[in-house]
Amino acid sequence: MFATLKLLSFLFLNHLALGYLLHSDYFLENDLSQWVIEIVENPHNNEKQYYTNRSVNLNVTDGKLVITPHKETFGSKQYTSGRLYSKFSWLYGRVQVRAKLPEGYGLWPAIWMLPTDEIFGGWPQSGEIDIVEARGQEIQQVQSAIHFGGPCCSDTASESSGPLETQCSINEFHVYELDWTPSELVFRFDGIAFHRSSLDRILKNVYAEEGQPFDQRFHLVLNVAVGGHFLSGPDPDTVWEYPQAQMEVDYVKVYPLTDIATTSCRAKTGITKSELCTGISIACHYPCQANLYDLCGGLFDCCHDPTSCDDSLYDDASALYKEYHKQVGGSNSCDFEGTAEYYDVQLNDEGPEKPQCLVTESADNSGLCGSISWACGGQTFSNVTLSCDAGADMLSCCSGDPQTCPDARLREASQQIFQEYYDNNPRSTSCDFGGKAYLVNPIVPLDCDSTYGRI
Repeated sequence: MFATLKLLSFLFLNHLALGYLLHSDYFLENDLSQWVIEIVENPHNNEKQYYTNRSVNLNVTDGKLVITPHKETFGSKQYTSGRLYSKFSWLYGRVQVRAKLPEGYGLWPAIWMLPTDEIFGGWPQSGEIDIVEARGQEIQQVQSAIHFGGPCCSDTASESSGPLETQCSINEFHVYELDWTPSELVFRFDGIAFHRSSLDRILKNVYAEEGQPFDQRFHLVLNVAVGGHFLSGPDPDTVWEYPQAQMEVDYVKVYPLTDIATTSCRAKTGITKSELCTGISIACHYPCQANLYDLCGGLFDCCHDPTSCDDSLYDDASALYKEYHKQVGGSNSCDFEGTAEYYDVQLNDEGPEKPQCLVTESADNSGLCGSISWACGGQTFSNVTLSCDAGADMLSCCSGDPQTCPDARLREASQQIFQEYYDNNPRSTSCDFGGKAYLVNPIVPLDCDSTYGRI
C-alpha cells in the first residue's frame, strides 16, 4: 500500500519537476536490481566494519533503502554494515539523493561517486567525488570533497568544503545534490549551493587536460562505515539507538546536463579527420531530427576522402554539431561517436547570490602582503593555486618592500586570493585574514528545508 501511494505521488510530482530522468530508483519494492551489494571484510581508511549482503545490514523497507550498522562479531570484525554501488553511471548532469543520515558515535555515512572506468589509474588518480560525508556524533554538520592526483599515497590531492554547520540535524531527511558540468562541480544541500570546485583548469600536473579526471563516467556509492580516519570512535562501550543509527534513502535521481544548464556543442580537438568524419556522418544521416542540409553538403564531399580535408573541417564540424544540438537537444545530442564536447555551459539555477570575501577598506599593503604570502605559502586548509598564480607579480613584490606595490593591483590580487580561499573552504572563519577581509552573503550555517524534494 505504501509503495503504491509513493508511486502515484512520484508520477505526479515527476511531471512537475525537471524533465528527462537518466536514472532513478524510488525503492518502491524490495528490488535492488540496479545496484551491486558489496561484501568487504577489510575496507580501507582504517574502518572497523565488515560489509555484508545480509538483510540485517541492508534492505528495502516501506519504500526506503535502509543501511544498518551493528556491533557484532562477524568474521574478523566486531562491527557490520552495508555498502552498495549503482550499476548505472553517467557523465555530467545532476544527481539528487534524499536521505536521512545516521546518528551515533563513530558512524561515518557517505553518499559519493567513483569512476566506472579507471582510465587514469587506481585511486585517487581517476578521481572521487564525495557528495556528502558526515560524522554520526556531529549531527549538525555536513561536508563535501573531491580527491584526485597521482598514485596513492604520496602525490594525492583533495579539495573539501570542510565541516559546515547546518540549522538542523542530518538525522532528518534532506536532499544531497551534485550539479556536474564540464566546468565545475556544485554541491547543494536542500537546493542551496554551498561548495564549488572549478574544473576549468589542470587540477594537477599528472593530468594533460582541463577537468581531468572528472571528465569520465562515474557511478554512485552509498554506505555507512564504522570508525576510520575521518572521525573518532566508536568506543568499546558505545551503544547506538535505532532507528536513529540507520541510514535511510528515499530516492536517487539523475538528470542529464541539458536539463539543468544551457549548453553549446563543438568538435573536440586532438582527434583525427577520419574520426571527425565518422561523427559528421552520424549527424548528417538523421535529417528527421534536424534540418542540416546546408551544413552537411560540403562536408559529405570532403569526407569521402578525409585526408583531402583541410583544417577548416574542425570549424565546420563544430558549426554542424552546434546546430544539431540546438535543434535536437537532450542528453544524446552532443556525442557523435565521442567526437564532440559541451562548452559554454551555464547552470539554469545558480541558487542564492554567491558569498563574497572582500578586502576591507582599512587593509594596508603590509597587512595584505602578509595575508596573501601566508595563503600562497604552503598552507593546506584551502587550494588557492589559480589565484596565487594569477597574483604572482604581487607575491613577488611583497617579498621586497610592500610599500612599493601598486595599491590597486595589490588589492585586486588579494581579493582574488581571499575569494578562492573562501570558496574552497567556506567556513565563517575563512574570510578574515587578520581583519583584512570580511564576508558578504554568508551561507553558513546552512538553511534547512525538510520538505524540499519530498514525494
